[in-house]
Amino acid sequence: MKINKETGLKVVGILVMVGAGMLVGYSAARFFAQGQAAAPLPWEQKLAVVPIFVVAIFLGLALHELGHVIAGLMVGFKFRMYIVGPLMIEREEGRLRFKWNRNLNVFGGMALCLPQDAWQLARRFIWFASGGPLASLLWTALATGLFFLLNGELIGFWGFATSIFFGLSAVFSGMIFVVTVIPMQAGGFYTDGARVLNLSRGGHQANLEVTLLTLSIQLMSGIRPRELSEPMFLSALALPVKTPFKAYLHSILHYHYLDQDKTSLAADQLVHYESYLAKIPTGYQATVWLDKAYFAAMIEQDAAKAQGYFAQAKIGAVITPAKVLRVEAAIALADQNYPLARQKAQQAIQALPKSMDKGTAVAEHEWLADILIQTQQAPIVQ
Repeated sequence: MKINKETGLKVVGILVMVGAGMLVGYSAARFFAQGQAAAPLPWEQKLAVVPIFVVAIFLGLALHELGHVIAGLMVGFKFRMYIVGPLMIEREEGRLRFKWNRNLNVFGGMALCLPQDAWQLARRFIWFASGGPLASLLWTALATGLFFLLNGELIGFWGFATSIFFGLSAVFSGMIFVVTVIPMQAGGFYTDGARVLNLSRGGHQANLEVTLLTLSIQLMSGIRPRELSEPMFLSALALPVKTPFKAYLHSILHYHYLDQDKTSLAADQLVHYESYLAKIPTGYQATVWLDKAYFAAMIEQDAAKAQGYFAQAKIGAVITPAKVLRVEAAIALADQNYPLARQKAQQAIQALPKSMDKGTAVAEHEWLADILIQTQQAPIVQ
């Protein structure tokens, strides 16, 4: 079954309201049935609802992503990154490092595990994708059981807090399970359920899905575009599958060639990428114009042309600030506005650590450093 994003959000909204209403009604009935029906809710219990609400959501997201990590490790993938809200755990140079996540686009959580070989990748990715919903389902069942088991056994503040915590945990984790298990495409991404469905069907669609997953994880793990396997790209693009997701392959392949200074091949991929413009999510359409603007400015050194492309890019939340600043620096350089080019390049370098595409960020850092060098070597205008 496939449903669009709007329908999915309506379903989720209805389920949330029904579930929350049932929970509040049941909790109130059980709580006040203990001889406290006439007593107003104490202030400390009212204050406790908000932090319990936040913790329940955070824990639900954390366990979902942890399920992906555990499943990835079980099928032989190597852990690379785990993000929940403001917290991040990342493997760098063989060591696990704790960091603060400042990228609002992934506050909802993300888990990255990198396959080390190509053995039965489709089957292993099915388990990796299934790990999150399975973890959510298990926690929903456990929290529900504890809610009914302990509700009425504990009294006072801790009885109230325990009841609300496990009740809310059951509701929110259950909603996470429902949202992620329904096969649908939202915001340019497949849900876990849709990914499992695509991979389990086998054939060309599964092969394309495996290629996209592998390349995306490699980039986010720090492998720069020029080091990606070109035959993997070409094989996937040759598959007789009509899907807008091939646009992302052309986008990555553009950077693969650009990172090798193969500008003519990079330009060809931009043409293919642009041909999918009307089929890719609105939020990502700006990447087409930004990439064309950067190419026009840095490679063709045509500031006016680059400005025209840049003007068509509707910058949204999914576009990283570093990418926009890099394009602005390139346009300023082509326009011989060296102080502005230097300023934008420096700002872009400072913004690069927030990029989730760490592999491309390595290449971008080199390109920005080159812009800085060119601005320093530029003649001084009296």
